[in-house]
Amino acid sequence: MLFETKVRENNEECIANKMVPNWKFIHNGDRDNPSRIWMGWNQGSLELEVISVSRYLIPTKMTTKSSNITFMCSAIYGAKSQELRRELWAEFDRIQNTSQLAWALLGDFNVVRFQGEKIGGAFLNEEAVEEFNDCLDRSFLTDLTWKGQFLTWSNGRKGRTDV
Repeated sequence: MLFETKVRENNEECIANKMVPNWKFIHNGDRDNPSRIWMGWNQGSLELEVISVSRYLIPTKMTTKSSNITFMCSAIYGAKSQELRRELWAEFDRIQNTSQLAWALLGDFNVVRFQGEKIGGAFLNEEAVEEFNDCLDRSFLTDLTWKGQFLTWSNGRKGRTDV
């Protein structure tokens, strides 16, 4: 999965064909131009059913061909605005109510669950954190532990403007 790609509509097919030969790609370019979310899969290994495509979310149902295991997998790129992220939380509620399958969500929610997950930048919006955690609870989702670098992005600035 690729996030914040900023690929323009007229370049999408060319880029998809050059990235990984024989893979299939879906993106949200029809909903958010330039596209921000790209999801690719090896058709020889996975069967993928796209449930919907929105500005912030591409939920899919995947089945592994080798073991015939079926699960939900969604690519997410959350809005920077708390108000717009509420649209994403509403989508989570709709999806959770329609499937009993295991569900993996991958991407950038543009909000943290706890103060310790953020360094620098704007002050933490506790209401946004509470809404995010409530959404995860309602959807019966569990935040998995990480491996490797805890913080994976930095704007390279020093002091209060460091993110």
